[in-house]
Amino acid sequence: MANTIFNAHKPARELPISRSTSKLLEEVDKQLKNLTTDVRHTYGREFILLLLEMRRLIRKANAAQTLEEKAEHIAEFIDAYDDLADLLKLKTDVGDFPKPAYIQLLIPLGSVSKQAHGWYNSVIEKIGTTEN
Repeated sequence: MANTIFNAHKPARELPISRSTSKLLEEVDKQLKNLTTDVRHTYGREFILLLLEMRRLIRKANAAQTLEEKAEHIAEFIDAYDDLADLLKLKTDVGDFPKPAYIQLLIPLGSVSKQAHGWYNSVIEKIGTTEN
């Protein structure tokens, strides 16, 4: 078979945190479809924008040229994650986001958090060993 632009190279393997964040995005989107239109358009938009920003930060961290840049982007990712988790919890506590929907998001939220912190700690450890 001739080498074409479609099979010239295989795409880079997707990072586990990227897959987990995509699954979280899909789950948030699924839960938003069950909400009233006003909630979907106000808070739902914020949730989706934060998740898209998180995906962008994963790509930036993965493409970073230095460990310091990578750590910076992962730290920004963790900040965006914390904003999302706080906003979801707040909206659940005040009754704007249903508790059953929030409960459905706890496992994917936890998975993303563990992976992000593990990745960050690994990069920080590598920075420490290269400085010595």
